[in-house]
Amino acid sequence: MSVGYSTIKDDPRCGEQSYSLIASIDAEEPDRKKVMPLHAKSSLVGGYERAQEFDAIRNNVRSFENLQNNWDLYSGKPADAKCIHYVLSILQLAETLSDLPPPQVDPISTGAFVDWRLNNGMRFYLEVDSDSVIFALYDGPNLVSSGEDRQYSQGTAFALILDVESRI
Repeated sequence: MSVGYSTIKDDPRCGEQSYSLIASIDAEEPDRKKVMPLHAKSSLVGGYERAQEFDAIRNNVRSFENLQNNWDLYSGKPADAKCIHYVLSILQLAETLSDLPPPQVDPISTGAFVDWRLNNGMRFYLEVDSDSVIFALYDGPNLVSSGEDRQYSQGTAFALILDVESRI
């Protein structure tokens, strides 16, 4: 595998920020490219395995949309497109933070549950459903932060994830 770097500035796909482009050339996936914010920590060692793990999680999340009604025997419904999109965007950010392990993501009767349990005793979770996002951050048994976001503001979740990553 070979890796190349370049910088994209003021690209409309990237918003106002500049991004580093890390392109890995692999015999199995020659067109695979990954765009990461310049400030993101990156680890090329194990990066391919990490990318595969996040790809598997994303595929699992996409399957939540295809669940049958009553899939959990408690009137569970398939996750809606808004929920799926939100979780996928959270995963995209999480993948760029090399100190943050991939989360466990499971369907719940109203959407998806995204859960990080870290080796340092911290736990962070998002409960994403059709009309809100509930979040909580624990340091051991102590609740550090919690709340509900009815606006589906990715900025709130992103700030919390960055906070969690800074505590690792």
